[in-house]
Amino acid sequence: MIRDTTKRKINILIIDDEEEFCQCLKRFLEEHDFGVSFITNPGQALSYLKNNNYQIIILDIIMPGIDGVKLLQDIKEQDNDSCVIMLSGFPTFERARETFKYGCFDFITKPFENERLLETINGAIKKYGFITDLNQKATSIIAQRVHDLRSEKKLSLRQLANRTGLSPSLIYQVEHGQTTPSIATISRIAAALNSGMEYFFKGI
Repeated sequence: MIRDTTKRKINILIIDDEEEFCQCLKRFLEEHDFGVSFITNPGQALSYLKNNNYQIIILDIIMPGIDGVKLLQDIKEQDNDSCVIMLSGFPTFERARETFKYGCFDFITKPFENERLLETINGAIKKYGFITDLNQKATSIIAQRVHDLRSEKKLSLRQLANRTGLSPSLIYQVEHGQTTPSIATISRIAAALNSGMEYFFKGI
């Protein structure tokens, strides 16, 4: 099987003291192509997060020896951009209000349908702007660089089109990330803007 290198996995960490629950949730999320790890000792959470890269954290609010809301606070202090989804088998309005006060993305009551959690995760991916399609990321970067360099050279779309022999509509689509340009297109644009092609691909 050829591995699809254009896709980036979203990595999720589950923090819950119930190992069987973690195993079941891990299997479900892996079926949807997420990278999933879990820890059942919440005391290890901060050091684990410090040494590993996760886009989304699923955190139980009630665990032995630790307050989930306090752990949420500590996680957000360590990395304020962390996306944390809280779970609770014993929800109260006050506890839910607390979690949102300290920056959780959503609060889900146990037991829940897995599809409900999946919807929340997809919502988080959209809101936080997590990149899952590396082709789209490359297209967006190239679009911005074409626009910036054309602006720097003070050229209109029509002028750049005349220099490259490309249509103004195609250049517009490239600049707005509406199409992934071919190597030939990038080569023409680079030459017209007196730039090397490596400028458009640097860091991608």
